[in-house]
Amino acid sequence: MEELRDIKGLEAISWYPLAPGWLLLIAGGLLLILLIIRWRRVQPAKIPSVAWQTVALSEWQQLNQIESPRQQLEAIAVLLRRIAMQRYGRETCASLTGYEWLYWLTTHDPQQFDWVAEAQILIKLPYMPPTAEIDQLQLNKLINAVRAWLN
Repeated sequence: MEELRDIKGLEAISWYPLAPGWLLLIAGGLLLILLIIRWRRVQPAKIPSVAWQTVALSEWQQLNQIESPRQQLEAIAVLLRRIAMQRYGRETCASLTGYEWLYWLTTHDPQQFDWVAEAQILIKLPYMPPTAEIDQLQLNKLINAVRAWLN
């Protein structure tokens, strides 16, 4: 027994370099992840449905039936936001507020209506007292400008 000795020189098996099968599996996984990321970024543009236009047009026609100018303005703000999101996508305009929203409307308006100058009341409306007077001429301009978005 004294002549028996431990085997020396054998080291633990290293995990690297990997076998070719593992390298192919890792490369395929990375390629799959890159393709998924690219697919999410470059999705084809959605073809707009005409159904939203008929619903929005009926809502626009009901604006004149609302008696309170304040409620009319609130309905205009909601309708305009919905039309913009339907036309340009939620990611493009849903998070815009205040003057940033008005600037965006001005640059994307089909009739080049100046929303910054003419529609400041839309961003001031939530902060106005309930008894505040609203100019009917300005309200009519906004109603007609929203109509242009429906074409």
